[in-house]
Amino acid sequence: MLAATTLRTGLGSALIAAAGTALAAGGAGLWPAAAALALSGGGLCAWFSHCARRAARKCAACAEEHKEKPPSDLHQRFESMSRRFQELLQEYGEQERSLLRQRNQLAGAVRKRTAELVQANRRLEKLDRVKDEFVSLLAHELRTPLTSVWSYVELLLSYGDEIEAAERREFLEITRGQVLRVTRLVNELLDLSRLRSGKFHLQPAAHCVAEVMREVVASLREVAAKDRHELVIAPLEEGLEVFCDRDRLLQILVNLAGNAVKYSPGGSRVTLRAAPGGATTVITVCDDGPGIPPDERELVFEPFYRARSPRTASVEGTGLGLYLSRELARQMRGDLRVADTEHTGAELILSLPAAAHGAPGQPLASAHAAASADSR
Repeated sequence: MLAATTLRTGLGSALIAAAGTALAAGGAGLWPAAAALALSGGGLCAWFSHCARRAARKCAACAEEHKEKPPSDLHQRFESMSRRFQELLQEYGEQERSLLRQRNQLAGAVRKRTAELVQANRRLEKLDRVKDEFVSLLAHELRTPLTSVWSYVELLLSYGDEIEAAERREFLEITRGQVLRVTRLVNELLDLSRLRSGKFHLQPAAHCVAEVMREVVASLREVAAKDRHELVIAPLEEGLEVFCDRDRLLQILVNLAGNAVKYSPGGSRVTLRAAPGGATTVITVCDDGPGIPPDERELVFEPFYRARSPRTASVEGTGLGLYLSRELARQMRGDLRVADTEHTGAELILSLPAAAHGAPGQPLASAHAAASADSR
């Protein structure tokens, strides 16, 4: 009895061990062990022990077989899905970075465009103010001479027979001067329109600087004599020539010298100089007036700009003269600027191509317009 009990106990332990091995191997061969546990009787112990050993060997072999088998289809699908998920994560990261860059670029473009719109709005506001100032100035510039003309014509028509010849001539001289003033204003406006529309035409050729200067002095002699101004041409090189449109050079110099007379105190001197400067000829107009402050030396070339000095506020003018003079100089491949000088008075420097460096037959206006477009 004791022997049988011991045998069953040993058999049970062996079968439990075999079952554990089978479970560890994935469950294969588990049924022999389960069947042996269900049987009873000492006569079959040896047989069941043999079956248990066989089952343990099969379980071990099955475990080795499972280790060598390739992954199942489910495992392959899982690996494929994992790789695809990683690719999607990478693609998402790239898209997110790209969107971030685009957002930053768009924000920068919006800031830049906003700044441009602010600047454009300021320019429009400035143009609107300039327009209002111009209309007011133009009305004043036209009303004053027209009122004068009207008054003297009325006097001559009403009391012509009673007015002495000398006084009548004086009235006619005043009337002619006021008509010339209106004509000059109209011509300035026409020149401004032609310059801005690109319909400005020049007739360039080589011209003697001294001859043009003498004509300038002659045309301004009466105006200068009113306040005892002295117009002087400084000694210059004989035969000095510039390549330009003669009428436009005369217009520029009359404007510069006329401004010098208007802004200088009575009895002062206005000097015209000219000197060769290599490929250019340099012409300067100097006066003994209040001068132009450094912060206004570029502003005076803006259309309709008038100096803010109280000493010059009463001087008549449209603010177009210097603007047109510089534009005309640039149309002829030259330039006009205010000299950087600290002495009393203003000095304006006009540079034009020397005759030896001119290009006969080549349209100066169109050439300078192209150069201006490139520089802007």
